[in-house]
Amino acid sequence: MLGILLNPVPALLCAVWVARASALPSPRYRWLFLAALLCGASGDGLLAGGLFVPGLVAFLVGHVLYAIAFASEGARPRPASLAGPLGFAAVVISALWPGLGPLRVPVLCYVGAIGVMASLAIDLWRRTRDRSALRAAIGACFFVLSDAFIAWHKFKSPLGSELVSGLLIYSTYWVAQIALASSVGQARTDGPATRAQG
Repeated sequence: MLGILLNPVPALLCAVWVARASALPSPRYRWLFLAALLCGASGDGLLAGGLFVPGLVAFLVGHVLYAIAFASEGARPRPASLAGPLGFAAVVISALWPGLGPLRVPVLCYVGAIGVMASLAIDLWRRTRDRSALRAAIGACFFVLSDAFIAWHKFKSPLGSELVSGLLIYSTYWVAQIALASSVGQARTDGPATRAQG
């Protein structure tokens, strides 16, 4: 019960941070990030309560919202940006596939969503080269890494002791959320016309 109450707290604190930020790069970007963080907080509580699939769905919705935010800034799922996240996800999924059982479809949907989200974050940074987009790309990549740790620990084999696995999973997860949240309230170094190009 304590985990259900405490696990969402860091994501909620990040949501407060985003809600208090200036409306840069745009109000829509900020509100999409705020909604995504609230989805993350819900997912944290659901997972702590042993509700894996509902927790997975909450995080999936959050990734879709992050992806929409990046797309609203001009990011597109280009091959150069897709290759890294989806390639890494494919390797992890292939290793975990035999142990997924009835969860294969929801896990595949989730992997697709987080892979596209990360690719859009990377594409935004590749096109703008500013610090805000870099933070978002770092956060997205750490999210992929954290979820790979979770999946490996749950479906393949333990990552080590509970202390070690917890450190790996939670440290990468909170780097992800903090980096993503910190990308809000930072002005882009280029204008919309530049972002709209190739």
